[in-house]
Amino acid sequence: MTRTIEILKRFLGYFVFSSVSIGLTGCAMYSGTPFASPVSSTTIGLYTKLAEKNEPSLSGDIDAFKKDGHFHTVAYIAAIAGLENRAIELACYSQAPDEIKRYNAVPVAVWGVISWDYRRRIMDTLHSLHGGDYAAVARRRSILHQLVKVSSASRTRDWETGFLIHALGDSFAHVHGDLEKPEAFGSLVGHGFEFFNDPDEIFGGAEPNKNYHKYVAYTSSLFEALSTSSNAIGRTALASFQNDIAQKAQSAREPLDVISTLHAYGGTFKEQDCERLYNEIDDTKVRAFLEDLERKLATG
Repeated sequence: MTRTIEILKRFLGYFVFSSVSIGLTGCAMYSGTPFASPVSSTTIGLYTKLAEKNEPSLSGDIDAFKKDGHFHTVAYIAAIAGLENRAIELACYSQAPDEIKRYNAVPVAVWGVISWDYRRRIMDTLHSLHGGDYAAVARRRSILHQLVKVSSASRTRDWETGFLIHALGDSFAHVHGDLEKPEAFGSLVGHGFEFFNDPDEIFGGAEPNKNYHKYVAYTSSLFEALSTSSNAIGRTALASFQNDIAQKAQSAREPLDVISTLHAYGGTFKEQDCERLYNEIDDTKVRAFLEDLERKLATG
């Protein structure tokens, strides 16, 4: 019965909101198991814990590589890549396409049928639901990696870099099939019928905790795109983090829960504070950006 209810929730797009959301704050109590401490000076660290029956999620409502990948992971990877002063902004903007309804794939998949070009740019371009084969997936990831690298280095508009990071993350998450030769989900229904293998769960998979392979590949791509130098310390921190991810996933008897970022020094930033940045996003500029991105992905 519990499994049936969970399936129905996923199908209807309904997620339970938790009253113990931690987000980016070092003030809250936390009983999770920490990953190895980053071997760098960053004040941002990642934590995870094993899921327990009837226990609310530490990150509240999460979707699409979950907030784990689009928010928490981006904050951490940006920090160890040498962009700690921009980490929060990049994390917020990376999460924006799932938080702002006009860019969220779920509602746009429905009402977007009245504006097919817009729907395609949201589903295919922004959320990487392009339906391509292995070669197309590899090509998409390569192009997005380079675009994130160029955009981040230019430091002109962090919202653009964040949106590109989102597309990059989804290019790893929104795939199915063999891990070595994945194929992308299409834009018609996305991965809505993947009840037993939610590709957006870092520790999900057809077999429990197997999705972490593509998550680790994503963190490597993101780190390389954001890092501005050889950054040996950051690379060591990344390797340590990825090793912890693999060890926890391989040793866990039950599916793992979420990843959260905490400020070690007790910072007060919360995910809700991203709303201020969201309010500054110009929809006209976003539409022009998506149209341009669509062309770049088509031409390479």
